Amino acid sequence: MNIWGIDLGGTKIECAVLDAATLAVVRRERISTEAEKGYDHILSQISKLIQQVAQHVGEMPTRLGLATPGYWNPKRKL
Repeated sequence: MNIWGIDLGGTKIECAVLDAATLAVVRRERISTEAEKGYDHILSQISKLIQQVAQHVGEMPTRLGLATPGYWNPKRKL
């Protein structure tokens, strides 16, 4: 099993897959976010990227870490 992560940014979405045993990078790809096309398009881009990477590594993720833009507000717990 590999470790999957997605970094969602304002201009790019990057996916990295690491070997769970060694933490070596198995595959790393990025595509444009194209945020100006809206929320549904961003979700579509994430899905597209996961499919592309899965073809190269021969598996779909069973779990996925996702980093998104934003900040922590401890008062509001958001």
